[in-house]
Amino acid sequence: MPPTRGAAYDAAVIVDCAAYEHGKRVTGRLHLSEIGDWVGRPDTFVWLGLRMPSEEELAEGFQQFGVQDLEVEEVLAPHERPVFAVDGDQSTLVLRTAHMNTSLGEVKLGELSVIIGTSFVLSVRHGQASPLSGTRRELEADPEQLALGPPAVLAAIVSQVVEDYRPVLDAFERAALDVEKEVFDESPRRPVKRVYQLK
Repeated sequence: MPPTRGAAYDAAVIVDCAAYEHGKRVTGRLHLSEIGDWVGRPDTFVWLGLRMPSEEELAEGFQQFGVQDLEVEEVLAPHERPVFAVDGDQSTLVLRTAHMNTSLGEVKLGELSVIIGTSFVLSVRHGQASPLSGTRRELEADPEQLALGPPAVLAAIVSQVVEDYRPVLDAFERAALDVEKEVFDESPRRPVKRVYQLK
């Protein structure tokens, strides 16, 4: 049974859900039960963004989009490496994400799964996965690009994840140089703990 409108998990789990027609957003934030009204319309697709959904919540999204050849548990299970699979007109991409927590000086890892079909995009974020609200705004400001449909959204998401690695790599390089200086310094300090953390 579909969740009732305003179900408690909507605000926490659904980051955004909207229909796009000819490259323009044509709805406000859709409820899960409204997705079926838009899927399958010509030149239209729905993008549902979820963050850390339960099996039941993701299963509801699958049902609304007609996703049948993919297991909910498979999407929610952690992956050791990126995955790309094509099954008919449906594609699934799993990306490992990274975020530099500058206050803690730590790299936080996450995972982002993106499932696309001819009329939908379903993005599922776990852990410190790259937020996609900025990516969505940029695409919405470029109707010509967004009119290309789900493949354009997938390309923009990949670009965002790759771009998010830049500050992580920069911070890691700076930290490695700092440790290198400490290792070869004449002082009695030995940065064993820091070397271990970097590893």
